[in-house]
Amino acid sequence: MYRLVESICMIDGQVMHLSYHQARLARAWKALFGLASVPALSEVIHIPAEYSLGRVKCRVIASPTDLEISFYPYVIRQISSIKLVYTHGIQYPWKVENRAELDDLFALRGSSDEIIIVSDGKITDAYYYNVAASIDGRWYTPAHPLLEGTCRQRLLDEGYLHEAELSVNDLREVQQWQLFNAMTPPETILLSPEKVYNHR
Repeated sequence: MYRLVESICMIDGQVMHLSYHQARLARAWKALFGLASVPALSEVIHIPAEYSLGRVKCRVIASPTDLEISFYPYVIRQISSIKLVYTHGIQYPWKVENRAELDDLFALRGSSDEIIIVSDGKITDAYYYNVAASIDGRWYTPAHPLLEGTCRQRLLDEGYLHEAELSVNDLREVQQWQLFNAMTPPETILLSPEKVYNHR
């Protein structure tokens, strides 16, 4: 049985962008379990008093027979280098606990802090993040990421991001890279092209 995961950002006791997490959970619930009735996150998340200040990660793990909710103080990672890693046919369409294939790729990072996964010549995602590349003053994100992140979808809806097919052939056009996810706002992790290493 798959167990689905949602990592939800809370800032000073306020749950951020919950509707995007609820929508993704509902899609996965139907696709994996064939069920239309999905837990209402707004009803099951109760923030303990000790987590009412600062940036906090609420981790929800859910299946039709199981529900776990935990809270952690969250510090945004410092990332100063990324390695491109290459693979074929990788799939991670739903945010589930089992990340073994991603873990194996992350282990190839060497001395770099993060990876960007290139699958069949196409740029997809980082290990924990969606990615975007600045080209000619616009931010482009891969049209077919491994995982459609909630922050990614929100930034597309707001017109900040634009989808594009990004391949290794586009690397020379990139002026800047950024990584983001539900816990890490856009333009928090920015890297120049020379900090993204393309060594097979």
